[in-house]
Amino acid sequence: MWREIDISKIPRKFDFPCKVLMYGCSWHISYQQYYRFPPESRLQICLRINSEKPEMTERINGIEHTIKIPHVAVKMPYTEYIYNMPYQRDAIHFFYSGKTCELLKKMGLLPSAPHHPLKVTAEFLSLVYEFIETLDHTWEAGMADRIDLLCFRILEEIMLQPKENVATGEIHYEKIRQIASCLRFARREEINIQDIAKKYGFSQRSFFRHWNHYMNKTPAEYVREIRLEDSKNMLLRTSRSVADIANELHFGDENYFRRIFKKHTGMTPLQFRKNNQHYIEDECFKETKNKNRE
Repeated sequence: MWREIDISKIPRKFDFPCKVLMYGCSWHISYQQYYRFPPESRLQICLRINSEKPEMTERINGIEHTIKIPHVAVKMPYTEYIYNMPYQRDAIHFFYSGKTCELLKKMGLLPSAPHHPLKVTAEFLSLVYEFIETLDHTWEAGMADRIDLLCFRILEEIMLQPKENVATGEIHYEKIRQIASCLRFARREEINIQDIAKKYGFSQRSFFRHWNHYMNKTPAEYVREIRLEDSKNMLLRTSRSVADIANELHFGDENYFRRIFKKHTGMTPLQFRKNNQHYIEDECFKETKNKNRE
């Protein structure tokens, strides 16, 4: 899923100084070519949360940087960025004006380096899910104000994260992050949690202890949530039947899939497809527009 929405012209109810110009996400998608962001007057904050690969390469004003994922990319005004990620990744991003960029600097809420380490904690993930949820409600009354405040809270969370000592947890955290990434990209396969944990050097007991320390849901809940999100994309982007989708994502039983999907969304799979017909049309329009640009 790729979405980006311009909210710069939406009237605000509050005179909050840090107004977001545009925001969006790249979720479960890959880029097959180099992307060049020419110098402009806006600031972009891009939170690269998860990826099929543990690191990526980016050129900033001609200088090459290799950085680990997850991280926060701070794309400053009047700076050129070129990167290539020909594999799936999850990221959210939002833009501020150059004036707001200077204000955030003064407030100490803007990372000074172009890439800032990011710890994917339960608190952080809850903000990310809230961020993605707003994309379906952008035009509701007062939502632009909520987005301004939410992005500000995300910046606060990033800057308040403690730097962890490598010897006391970073290695375990990195392994858990890699296992979470492995689960995400194996979502359409049969998954054996114990085998994956063993591959990364964990006993069953130590794996669950460290997983519960860093994640706010069990491995089974994590996989189920990923598969439910994938099922939404399949319902919107394909004409496949509910039974085919349930089978593809290893829900085991079509009735179980319908039941858990309704519990998660408040709708049956077919109701979800029908109620989001406008989204399908919008995406088709975007794809046609992008092809015309090319």
